Amino acid sequence: MAKKAKSAIRNFYDHADTRHLTQLQELSTEIYLSAGKPAADKRWTKAAAILERLKVPAATAAPILTAKDPTQLAVLVQSLLKGTV
Repeated sequence: MAKKAKSAIRNFYDHADTRHLTQLQELSTEIYLSAGKPAADKRWTKAAAILERLKVPAATAAPILTAKDPTQLAVLVQSLLKGTV
């Protein structure tokens, strides 16, 4: 495999957490805008998967996912960005 390709693949995996956090930020906005609509349920499912990939403790994520409160999700995202979770 070419050196450039190896470097690109390594960078892709090295920055997975950043990608997941960005996805969660975008998703929290989408969830807020789609609150009460059927599409929101799919987005909450995706948010749960991303939180799992980010290794957010279940004790932290479960109450937010159960309540399906976009505001609490946004607060969690901010905490993740600051590195306090």
